[in-house]
Amino acid sequence: MFKITGKENGVIWDTNKNKPLIKFKKGVAVTKDKEVAEQLKTMGFIVENETEGNQIEDDKNETKDNQIEDEKTEIKDSQTNDKKKRVRKNE
Repeated sequence: MFKITGKENGVIWDTNKNKPLIKFKKGVAVTKDKEVAEQLKTMGFIVENETEGNQIEDDKNETKDNQIEDEKTEIKDSQTNDKKKRVRKNE
């Protein structure tokens, strides 16, 4: 588990995949993805490697929150694309 700090609140956008890379809440973001952690480190964020045994319960909850937000964003993007397709068909 990686703990990332360096941004108060908000989302870091992955321009390559055109989706959120990670979401900060109260100055902290967490990820299990080593590649994401390394990418954020090269962007200047502070990345700490946490062991599973020392994991804070809030970090677990925040990870779930981030996953839920990512899923909501993907659903919204999908719905928006579906609406655009319907509009194009009607034109």
